[in-house]
Amino acid sequence: MAGLMLLACCEDQGTSGGAPPPPRVVVAAPVSEVVQTFETLNARAAAAERVEVRARVAGLLTEQRFDPGDAATEGQVLFIIEPAPYQAALESAKAQLQEATVNHGLAEVFLGRVEEVHQQGAASDWEVEEARARVAVAEAEIQVATARVAKAELDLSYTTVTSPI
Repeated sequence: MAGLMLLACCEDQGTSGGAPPPPRVVVAAPVSEVVQTFETLNARAAAAERVEVRARVAGLLTEQRFDPGDAATEGQVLFIIEPAPYQAALESAKAQLQEATVNHGLAEVFLGRVEEVHQQGAASDWEVEEARARVAVAEAEIQVATARVAKAELDLSYTTVTSPI
């Protein structure tokens, strides 16, 4: 028995240049399952821009041209405020401007006549100054009427409320 053990110890164990044995691989059976492709995270959504839209003139709201919650584009008409009173105010302001222009023309004619009569000695210096003052007042009335027309046009334009963004 001792001889057999001695032979077993002296036997070549394959260390003399042979290829190593292949590695041991574990194989698993394929499984079909649903994979979660999203993750729940805490977050907060905020608008990129936020504006407050206000009417610049008072009046009856006659049209709403959007649905609440819809996105709006810059310049999109949102509301229409009844324009009739503002259109009438514009027409009135234009008539006042025309009246002021006519009054200015009359004041110029009157001044010319007073100056002509003054040169003949039939009008006083006071009458000439008064005629010049009437021309100046008529010019101021034209400026006031022009400003009223501009304001009435602006107010009329404000009856259409548009989106600023």
